[in-house]
Amino acid sequence: MIVGNEPGAIKVDIKPFDVGSKLFDRPALDALPQVTIEEPVDYKFGWPVGKVKLTGVRLRDIIAAADIELSSQGRVFIKGKASLSSEPQEPVQLPIQEVLNCDIILATRWGKEAVPIPSSMGGPITLAFANSCKNGVILSPKNSQHWATLVERVEVN
Repeated sequence: MIVGNEPGAIKVDIKPFDVGSKLFDRPALDALPQVTIEEPVDYKFGWPVGKVKLTGVRLRDIIAAADIELSSQGRVFIKGKASLSSEPQEPVQLPIQEVLNCDIILATRWGKEAVPIPSSMGGPITLAFANSCKNGVILSPKNSQHWATLVERVEVN
């Protein structure tokens, strides 16, 4: 059972050295360019069936805001809190080309009213993929549209 809600923050850094680490709290996230997608969600629990509006910041935009340059050969790792099983989630691994060419967002709000994503739905920060990501961008087979909840860290390698 998840009780209460966190204010939300995400750490962005370069793996494995923690170089250039930058923490984005909710106001800092809200100050970045926001995008909205409307997609059928693929989260594992707590979400309605059908298309849902999600609002947040593009993954590539938050990495740029952290002053991290992306190498075309690198990868981005998305890490989150432990899931319901209390085991750490395996990080989502995304090739840099996917991050650059696809609207992958760190969603912080949902629904028509763009309300903050509550902890009971895996918030305050979730990872989401625009439907256009399926067209022309091949996501890693291991992650194949891996929507993640409870996101708290982005590592660039």
